[in-house]
Amino acid sequence: MRDLTKITVQEFNRGEDLVVQINHLPQSQSFNECLDYFKNYPENSVLAASERVILYQLIRSLKPKRVLEIGSYYAGTSEVLARGLWANGVGELITIDPFGTERVPKIIKTWPKPLQDLASFYSQSSMDFFGTTAANLCFDLIFIDGNHDYSFALFDIMTSAIKISPGGIIIMDNAEQPGVFWAAKHFLQLNPSWQEIGGVFERHSDDSPYQTMSFSMEGVPAIILVAPSYFPIGTDPVSYQFRLPDEDTIVKGFTIEWEANTVEEEGTLNALVYLRTFWHQPSVDGNFPEELKILQNAVINVRNKSLDIYLDNPLKSTLDPVNTYCTCEILLSWQSSNSNQELQLIKTPELITAKDPNYEEKALIKINQLFNQLNEEKAQNQILQQQLNQLNEEKAQNQILQATT
Repeated sequence: MRDLTKITVQEFNRGEDLVVQINHLPQSQSFNECLDYFKNYPENSVLAASERVILYQLIRSLKPKRVLEIGSYYAGTSEVLARGLWANGVGELITIDPFGTERVPKIIKTWPKPLQDLASFYSQSSMDFFGTTAANLCFDLIFIDGNHDYSFALFDIMTSAIKISPGGIIIMDNAEQPGVFWAAKHFLQLNPSWQEIGGVFERHSDDSPYQTMSFSMEGVPAIILVAPSYFPIGTDPVSYQFRLPDEDTIVKGFTIEWEANTVEEEGTLNALVYLRTFWHQPSVDGNFPEELKILQNAVINVRNKSLDIYLDNPLKSTLDPVNTYCTCEILLSWQSSNSNQELQLIKTPELITAKDPNYEEKALIKINQLFNQLNEEKAQNQILQQQLNQLNEEKAQNQILQATT
């Protein structure tokens, strides 16, 4: 295990073209210094040394607050990412792998303590992670190195794009794999506001589909994608998902903020809002989940900057709030009145929620029920203990009788 070392890397200038700055990394002064450091290290990283260097440089230059790695394997690349965050003095790493339950935590424990403190491991598939753990999280950089089959790779990139912050970066490893390559290609066709940094798909030819596959950077077998500096909302629906606080069971509306336009223009925001309630302990005898939904639209003048949108009929769960939890999904689409311009959100929507007005009373009843249940169990245990003591006494008496006969 190598000592912690800070390699100086030039920080990105937010006022300049991010794509140009990323493409300049291999020619930067720090590239060779980083290459010497990561050439054969970490030994358990299966990435090419040049790709480890680019990842480290991206971390150091972008200064991300939260990084996600899909596919930990032997946590070699995880260590590279963690070293970059440590050198920055800011940021956290989340790495996930459904097959790394026993392996990955043991490896992370061999790292220097400052690196361990930056990393969190979840033994989850990307689908489970995005659907539960990451419900309310956003990431500045995501490294995708999971299942390389097309359907899996497409899911990873489509869902990662929802969770990436404006101007964030997604790196798809193993771009020599057709599943990864075509997942990235089709993603960009569906999301034209994103940028691939190296002209990969301009060079690609349908006449020679496999021969013209290439990488974003020469010698780095990955496709690097840069998110727009905003959250785009167009005519196709975009989904945002939330986990409500435990005591909240009512969705009253949501708030959006967008880039103010210099042109007087209106448009219609169409929203489909779901409130889904699930039992903590579901059963087949009646504890079924509940789904409520409402359609809502709002006419927006884009010269404004924000709007609180209140639902005509707030969505309120009818299930017991103490024994359930709620999620909310908002699907948004935008139709401009005079053009095809997108609505450019500067952050994800924020829910306007409320708790059940009788939550405290219901929670107190639940606590009393649990307290009474514990007392009953305690009384039963005392009876069982008395019976056990009696059996032990009878056993001891029988042993004495046998010894005297």
